[in-house]
Order: sequence, then structure tokens, then C-alpha cells
Amino acid sequence: DRKMGRTTDVPLILGGHSFISQLGNDPPASEQEQRRIAETCLDHGIVWFDSTYKPERVALGKALHALGRRSEATILAWNFFTDFSPGDPVGGPEYYRPGHIDSILEQLHSVYVDILVVVPLENLEQNHRQQELVIEWQKKGYVRSLGLWISDPAVLENHGKENPYRY
Repeated sequence: DRKMGRTTDVPLILGGHSFISQLGNDPPASEQEQRRIAETCLDHGIVWFDSTYKPERVALGKALHALGRRSEATILAWNFFTDFSPGDPVGGPEYYRPGHIDSILEQLHSVYVDILVVVPLENLEQNHRQQELVIEWQKKGYVRSLGLWISDPAVLENHGKENPYRY
């Protein structure tokens, strides 16, 4: 049983798709509604928030900042950086690059992200580079834990005891 933040149970997580129309709310939630969603979750013990896409991070960051409750939230961020509006394509994952952590933290109005998720792509060398980068960010305190989005758990065996991923 792996401890996940404040509980040993699997947490209930608010999906960031609640803040966008493509995969969640249609019509999109207003900024006031986004704040109310985040506040209601926090008030009822739902403290984990997923922010896969850039517009989700921006909305969540604004909501938590306006509420003054960032410290109560556990936030997941992913390597999706396409900016889009309602009706636009959401884009896919990209390799992490050095400036991405600054963007993520700015979008979240935060000095750290709780869990940074890596979606590996096709180029093994680029994947290795992005892994080194996220480990460096973690060492510097910008990232508390690392996650890996994979379809085959056997991939973790490649890391052996040096596996940097908690999730």
C-alpha cells in the first residue's frame, strides 16, 4: 500500500477536463464557476487536481490563487503545452524542455508542482533527456514527485531500483 499524500486510500481527483469544453464542460465553465468548483472540492476533502492540458493548468491556477488555497491542493501537471480555445483541437504531449517548468509554475501560480507526469514519446534519446530534466527539477524543489504515463508496466523494470517515478 503506497501512501498518496494525505491518505493511504486512492484519492478522488478532480479532472482538469472540468475546466474545458472539449473533454468536460459544455459550455465551458466561467472563471467564477471554476473557482466554485475548486472551492467546493477543497471544502469537501477532494484535494487532488489533475491538470493535463495548458488551459486546465491556467484555470486551476487562477482559481486556487483567487481562493488563496494553493497549499491545500495536490496538483498533477502533464507535458501538454498547446494553448487552445473552446472548439479547438487539444494537441498532444510534447517532450519536456528547460523552460516548461517555468511556464507550468506560472500557470499554476505556484513555486512547485506536486506531481509532474511524463508521457514518453517515440524518440528514446529525447525521452531520456526529458527524464533527466524532470529529475533535475525535482532535485531543485520545483517538483515534489514524478509520475509516468505508460501502457506497459514492464517499462518500469528498465529503471530497476533507480526508478524515479512514484506514480
